[in-house]
Amino acid sequence: MQEILAGKRTRLDTLEQEFRAIETRGLHGLSVILTAIRSHAGTGQAGQLVHFLAGLYNGYDYPFDLSDLRPLDTALANACLDYVNYDRLAVCDLDKHLEGGGRELQA
Repeated sequence: MQEILAGKRTRLDTLEQEFRAIETRGLHGLSVILTAIRSHAGTGQAGQLVHFLAGLYNGYDYPFDLSDLRPLDTALANACLDYVNYDRLAVCDLDKHLEGGGRELQA
């Protein structure tokens, strides 16, 4: 409908809209990950999530095999994938999204 009224969207408009959608999903995914880590639900998934974030922050020192996402709950695995998709855009480093630069997770 919008294309009929306003004309065909340009490629830049489309890319900007896609970027915003990726950013929204990625930051929501990070929120889901952090909530799961903080809650320590007793499922053993919090440790995997901390390793995942450490691998994103510094994969050379903290290598993370993506197959380690397989045992996670579907919602957590999808949250990780959404954040990886956002992280690939290299908008800013992970520590910029974490309170205190990630000191909480270091503990």
